[in-house]
Amino acid sequence: RESFMRWRRRNRTFFNRHVIQSIRKMLPRLESAGKVQVNDLIQELHDVFVLHEMTGFPLNMPYNDFDSITEAVFATGVHLAEDKRVEFALTVYVHPYPSSIFSVWVYVAALTRHSDIT
Repeated sequence: RESFMRWRRRNRTFFNRHVIQSIRKMLPRLESAGKVQVNDLIQELHDVFVLHEMTGFPLNMPYNDFDSITEAVFATGVHLAEDKRVEFALTVYVHPYPSSIFSVWVYVAALTRHSDIT
């Protein structure tokens, strides 16, 4: 989060805790299932889509070091969203495997509340 906010120095960065909690529940299932149907993800995030336009996706990578994860999130460009109403969801799940191998899931998204909803 700190890196994300640093990349957006000129803009205030708000994180949507409700959406983060929803996404956080999905990441372990992505790891255990190997894949999840897109329709399942859309169904789980239905409440989010009713209120927000959402742009983002999950990233999966082996853990090498913190910098490589930070660079991968930066490379998505999600932090470049400039709408004054934008909020973000950023959550991480790490799954351990034997021999000190870790699978890292990062979900990063930009959210803009639908303008016709008050």
